[in-house]
Amino acid sequence: MSDHLSIGDRWRIVSLRLDQGVPPHRIASVIGCSRATVFNILRLFHDTNNVIEREGRGRALLNNKNRISDEIIARMMAENLMCYLFYSFFSYESLH
Repeated sequence: MSDHLSIGDRWRIVSLRLDQGVPPHRIASVIGCSRATVFNILRLFHDTNNVIEREGRGRALLNNKNRISDEIIARMMAENLMCYLFYSFFSYESLH
């Protein structure tokens, strides 16, 4: 098992549980993590509607710049998607 799950694995946990109803012990087996990790990711998603750890959780390692960059990119993509959906909704509403 690795120390940290990738962002993709975290989203896969959420999808397997919420979209497909796979039980946590089976998700842990498929992903290769503990059941506690599955529950932690699901709780994080429930609390924040995201799978990226909250700011101030843990500490960034000096040699872990790629993971930090991935998190920044994922946050920016999520924010841009929300802005796009918001803009699209209100643009559509103003036309009708």
